[in-house]
Amino acid sequence: MIGIAVALHSEQPRAVAQPRASRAALARRLVIGSVPTHSLDALVTRSVGRFATGGGFIAWCAMPALCGLVLWGPLTRGGVDALIRTFDRGEAGGVPAPCDFVLDARRLTGCEPAAYDELAAAIKSRASELRHRVKRQAIVRGCGLLGAAVSGFYAAIDVELAARSFGELALALAWLDRGCDGLATRIEALTVEIASGSIVVEQLRGWLQTHGDRRATIDEPARALGLSTRSLQRELNRSATSFRVEVERARLATAQQLLQHTDLKIAAIATRIGMSNEASFSTFFRRVMQLSPAEWRVRHRASHALTADQGSLA
Repeated sequence: MIGIAVALHSEQPRAVAQPRASRAALARRLVIGSVPTHSLDALVTRSVGRFATGGGFIAWCAMPALCGLVLWGPLTRGGVDALIRTFDRGEAGGVPAPCDFVLDARRLTGCEPAAYDELAAAIKSRASELRHRVKRQAIVRGCGLLGAAVSGFYAAIDVELAARSFGELALALAWLDRGCDGLATRIEALTVEIASGSIVVEQLRGWLQTHGDRRATIDEPARALGLSTRSLQRELNRSATSFRVEVERARLATAQQLLQHTDLKIAAIATRIGMSNEASFSTFFRRVMQLSPAEWRVRHRASHALTADQGSLA
């Protein structure tokens, strides 16, 4: 489903009976010399033996010609945007092409319609490059309808890639001739360590969505979630995020919805998402999206209109 992250280099997680270890220690056990990094952009610079985490994903490169992506929670448009930007930076970080790729989507809980549409369009437009850069892709699917959708994603968008789906990570790695070195166990342990804080993070995101018009400190949502400030900070750290990152994520998502689907003025949107003034909002939005709010609105409304027109002609 997402070989799109290969240039580098969520159902809640299952409980695993094992001693707890620090993320740094688990990272060192991923491969000899592995080190965590803080973003996909950092991982693309130097890939082999490293992993990056973010809101709902772990991207890893265990060895030359073997990379992977673990997803959990809902797949959002922001997550898809990050993967596409990384892919478009080109081959880097010492990972040769073609490369084997593992997508573990067992812990996905859903997918935003806009995220699906953007992902499908991105893969279709990059299909030839993907075939060059991905030798084999092993997809680890979950159960039920969502698992079936993950397994049949490429067929649904009419893209042919050398992909096969499995119910277990160990089986996927074995198909790639990587099943005898304990890598599956190490990736599972790393995933459980990082993703275990995601339930609280999702609760925080829900709170921020309903209180986006206020400039709250971390104390307020912590009380609402029945946690101490320190406990909430600890859960955020375990999910490789922070309160500031989550606030900005919520503000950006709300702003994008309002820009695309309403005629509110930019100043009104700034107020709606809890920013002090239009200038601060514009600076924030341009820093994240590389476009002003007005430019983004024009571009995405035009894109939406084109998609609607194509659908009416089909």
